[in-house]
Amino acid sequence: MDYDYAVLTPIGKHKHRFVQDYINAIAEFEILPRLLMICTDIDDPNQDLPYLEIPETLHQRILVFKSCAIESYSGMLWRIAMAREILRRKFNSTNIEWALWIDSDIVCPPETPRVLIDIARDENCIMIRNAYPTRHDPERFWHGTGVLLVHRVGMLSSLFWYPSEIIPHVSEDYVFISVLTNSGWFLCQNFGFKRVQRIGRYVEVKHLH
Repeated sequence: MDYDYAVLTPIGKHKHRFVQDYINAIAEFEILPRLLMICTDIDDPNQDLPYLEIPETLHQRILVFKSCAIESYSGMLWRIAMAREILRRKFNSTNIEWALWIDSDIVCPPETPRVLIDIARDENCIMIRNAYPTRHDPERFWHGTGVLLVHRVGMLSSLFWYPSEIIPHVSEDYVFISVLTNSGWFLCQNFGFKRVQRIGRYVEVKHLH
């Protein structure tokens, strides 16, 4: 079975210290991504990022972009929204089937891509939202973009946007997921999916803090 996917990750200032652990975990995946696409949301990657050792298995797979929001916005949510939107558009310029969003402070087990893609195919859905523990309470779980698998139909059908002028404090991942879930009937009818999403703890991940 073909597992054609890319890993997409924005890296912000408050998460840069976790990047080496994150990179090492990606390199241990049972099935490596065709691309590892990173967008830095930090002012000076050479200064703010720790010295990274890129595993040899990822040398020909990694693409790094710098977000233009750095020169435009000071607020964190504006900047992370722009970094995610850059990654979404870069992904859409490829022909890769699945986008696997993983935050840079989350470590996933090696089976993650295989398990999530298998579930998405078995359930014939556009999106798998895998639960991940909150930073400070391992008994509470979030279901946002920390670990999120999206078919390219979904990546083409939604966007990351921080609508602070309309609804303050609504995050960019909430907007992306809401657009998909609310237009799901249209996507399913026209692209042959049975459902928009599945939510669950399909793989146990670690949220670094």
